[in-house]
Amino acid sequence: MAFNQDLSLYQNVKLGLLVSGKSFETAARDLNAKPESIKQRLHNKLVRNGKSTPLDKQIYEYLKKNCNGFTTYCRANKIKIVS
Repeated sequence: MAFNQDLSLYQNVKLGLLVSGKSFETAARDLNAKPESIKQRLHNKLVRNGKSTPLDKQIYEYLKKNCNGFTTYCRANKIKIVS
């Protein structure tokens, strides 16, 4: 599934997870995080104060494996984990 550039990263991730047979809540449970925390990290494009947190890294790796279109979207929009 290709992500829609007119939607936010969060909205695209929700749709990508649904296409993969998962829900956003399931992803949060799998990551041992609150859905609100993951939503906030996605709105911040997985960077906080110029760096990525351990949760950002977990989210990124999880979505790479479980969310169709996530890697392509990140590459196209220069979203990456910053150490």
